[in-house]
Amino acid sequence: MAGLLGVGAGWLVGHSLLLVLPALIVFGPMATVGAARFLPHGWFLYNLSYSAGFIAAILLLPDGQTLVGKGWYFPAYVSLGSLLLGWLVGWLKHSE
Repeated sequence: MAGLLGVGAGWLVGHSLLLVLPALIVFGPMATVGAARFLPHGWFLYNLSYSAGFIAAILLLPDGQTLVGKGWYFPAYVSLGSLLLGWLVGWLKHSE
């Protein structure tokens, strides 16, 4: 389920045209940090599957205008950074 949410979020980012940066922030770090903070169990795997779906959709389902050529580097870095940030926040929140 989390992977499908990630695919949907990645598709929205890949087709958002003018709102790529706000969409990346909302569906990237805000989503993973929110999941890590509010899911007491499974936050590690949820963030992994969400981020995998997110990056797969960005790479495989772009619209051809938003992310062209090597424009996928930045969204890929944001997705990976979001995953690592979510894991860090989850570890700090739930390692008690």
